[in-house]
Amino acid sequence: AIGIRIKETKEVYEGEVTELTPEEKPDPLGGYGKVVSSVQLGLKTNKGSKTLKLAPSIHEQLTKEKVSVGDVIYIEANSGAVKRVGRSDRYATEFDLEAEEYVPVPKGDVHKKKEVVQDVTLHDLDMANAKP
Repeated sequence: AIGIRIKETKEVYEGEVTELTPEEKPDPLGGYGKVVSSVQLGLKTNKGSKTLKLAPSIHEQLTKEKVSVGDVIYIEANSGAVKRVGRSDRYATEFDLEAEEYVPVPKGDVHKKKEVVQDVTLHDLDMANAKP
């Protein structure tokens, strides 16, 4: 089989969530509802912490992933993709019965560059492009 190895350098923000505050503004279409204008997100690692102001689209992804304070997450800077890695192991002694996966707080800085390597066969590429 013939394959392709794709190396990609991604900028990511990774850490334990210390603060998650949606900033709301009145709905521009009128009415009584409110719309999220931005999100204040505090991330913390063993080396330091950082507060980010993020777009409302990332707030939707944070809600979809059910992210709360104490979770370890990973945000790709270029695409804005959010991945919940698990619950911080600092909270492991809080409850006896829980289905959470506890992960250690990431080492290093909150903002880092990661190299991701993907191996793809030509068959995989054909199958991905064959589906309409």
